[in-house]
Amino acid sequence: MANNHMKKINIKIAFSIILLGSFLSIIGFSLSGFDITKYQTNDDHWYQLISIPKHIGSK
Repeated sequence: MANNHMKKINIKIAFSIILLGSFLSIIGFSLSGFDITKYQTNDDHWYQLISIPKHIGSK
């Protein structure tokens, strides 16, 4: 019985998180003026932002 109750609570929590995320996405998109061009993609990858010298760790 308690297991069934927890499943229902988990479903409600998951659904509310999805709704909250959708709502925040809509707010963010409306703040941009509903302009898709303001979301330009960046070709720089996160791993190219950090450079590690090759001589570290080599003997």
